[in-house]
Amino acid sequence: MLPFCATLIGEMKNIIFGILTLISFNLFAENDAAINKKLPRVLLIGDSISKGYTPYVVEMMKDEALVIHNKGNAGPAMRGLENIDEWLAVDQWDVIHFNWGLHDMYLWNYKEDERSPAAYEKRLDTLVQRLKKTGAKLIWATTTPACPEAEQKCKVVVDPATEKKYLEAAVRVMKKHKIQVNDLHAFMAPKWKSYSIAENNVHYSQNGSKKLAEQVAKIIKPHLKPGSSIEADISRRLGNYGEYSKLENFFADKGTVKVKPFKDLGWHIVIISDKDSNAEKVALTMKGAPSMEGYTFSPELPKYDYWRKAGDSVELDLMPEGWGWYFMRKPLSASSLERRDPKQLIVTPETVINKARFPVVDVHTHVLLSDTTPTDYLKLLDEAGVAVLVDSPLATFGQRTEDAYQQLEKLFPNRYITFGTIDFSNRYQDGFAGKAINKLEADVKTMRIAGVGETHDKGAGVYGHALRPDARGKVHVNDKRIMPVWRAAARLKLPVLFHISEPIGNYAPCGEHPYERWGNVSRKYNLHGTSVISRDEMMLRRNSLMKEIPELVIIGAHMGSLEDDLQRLGETFDKYPNFYVEIGQRHITLGRQPNLARKFFIQYQDRILFGQDGIQTLATYRNHFRFLETDDDLISFSSRRPPVYGLKLPDEVLRKVYYGNAAKLMPQVKKALQNQYPDLEFP
Repeated sequence: MLPFCATLIGEMKNIIFGILTLISFNLFAENDAAINKKLPRVLLIGDSISKGYTPYVVEMMKDEALVIHNKGNAGPAMRGLENIDEWLAVDQWDVIHFNWGLHDMYLWNYKEDERSPAAYEKRLDTLVQRLKKTGAKLIWATTTPACPEAEQKCKVVVDPATEKKYLEAAVRVMKKHKIQVNDLHAFMAPKWKSYSIAENNVHYSQNGSKKLAEQVAKIIKPHLKPGSSIEADISRRLGNYGEYSKLENFFADKGTVKVKPFKDLGWHIVIISDKDSNAEKVALTMKGAPSMEGYTFSPELPKYDYWRKAGDSVELDLMPEGWGWYFMRKPLSASSLERRDPKQLIVTPETVINKARFPVVDVHTHVLLSDTTPTDYLKLLDEAGVAVLVDSPLATFGQRTEDAYQQLEKLFPNRYITFGTIDFSNRYQDGFAGKAINKLEADVKTMRIAGVGETHDKGAGVYGHALRPDARGKVHVNDKRIMPVWRAAARLKLPVLFHISEPIGNYAPCGEHPYERWGNVSRKYNLHGTSVISRDEMMLRRNSLMKEIPELVIIGAHMGSLEDDLQRLGETFDKYPNFYVEIGQRHITLGRQPNLARKFFIQYQDRILFGQDGIQTLATYRNHFRFLETDDDLISFSSRRPPVYGLKLPDEVLRKVYYGNAAKLMPQVKKALQNQYPDLEFP
């Protein structure tokens, strides 16, 4: 028994060492990413064998490349198909060294009819096609040898003939696609007894993992191009980097600045940090500018941050790669920055509304984007009389459906309702619609989502931005690649919150906005002079979608962006019975036409929902209730916006707008209301 025990103890030491090494690798890789920003980037994809040798590859190449393993265990090829987009989206890669095989040979995670070398070959071919789209140098690692006895975890023996079939299948795929092969099977086979853990274990000792790492590093190193990787990365990701040039009036404190004019609106700017700088931020200066206003973009993902500063400099974030991409508007003149706030001299009575007349459902919120905790926000809602919030997590800000459900609805099931989010970052990839549909179906089963959260298309396409050109082209809400997703939403009875286009004033030139005289109007949402399609065209696209899928319920965010033309909005209601709107932040226009707006709300009382966007203060909620419930004059929401006039809606209309229409469209909302107010009447 003693030799067996000694062997077992030895094996446990190897396992413990591997775990500790992997933990240290994760910490090391994270720090290394911050230090070696300009190094070529290498992705290792594979199962636990590759996870065993990855820490040693990292150490061997620490001065030559940033080496990262895919998240988790790549497992069988089927798992690769499910996760490859997520693994590749993290970064741009110079070299990808990859393998799937052992899990496939040992039949782990597969149904019986999916187990064959032919099925493995087909999956591998699909994965290689996806990997080729990255533009990285691809290196296939053949599967390391199977163990001679029944593998201890799955109790399966892989005989030499079966192993050969899988190896040959992989080689055929690599030859077809002209992929370089790192033959780890041939490398390790003669040494297997020296470095394996046991006759019934496919894993390797510490020394075995080191030997594999040496072979992996040896194959990868010739394909690294130090020094030129950052410029190549920019060219690959922007496409038109050759059109950028230096201008004398732009400079950065820790880097090189190149700019490219964008129409007459401003400049796209690339800043590359200094060679020896590890700075995460850089100060951009434009000589003599009274203000700096623009966006920090990410080249592929839709994420961006808006900044607006007085003075001629602004501090900007760099990407981990050591460079950043930005858009800066032409600065306003110093005089235009002066605030103009016409004083209201008329004294009018004020009706105090502390709480809404009926329970309120706010169908347009983004609670997780705020600094307010869900618990604290509920206290405010209780004071205001807001019974239910429908929250839309936004994938453009890195939010998932799970985030909203776990942090809001799961903790407060009668107060927060979750809309599912669609991640459109993969919209150009084959199979996008199928994956999005699968996710929606799963969200319905696991989280009981009530609808599809806010989807933007302001004329630049979903996930598009008017100031962020995309060489791949615009993908609009009625694009044929997306239509299957909307059909699925209709089948699942999920209403979709659409933010289409913008208010008419946002298409006016700077200085001609209808509320300009009330203060400095932000240009954040101004579309004048950009390359977006017109508001009329966007309305036609939305209408065509509603016509093609009449069973799909669409909730037009912000009065469907037609608050300035209620006649046209009414005609849209008349033509498309599946169209609804929410009032979010459009009081400013509705309250300037109170007589027409009141008639409109009464006529179309079954089609209008209450919504606000983001989160509100107690004062803003109360002002909105005052706007809807009273006929007060000159209701002031902000010193930078003109006052509005109350609509004094009848109670039967208020019931529908406040909660009835939302309950009609979303059973989850009705149930949450009934749980809070058992005697509540539904119109």
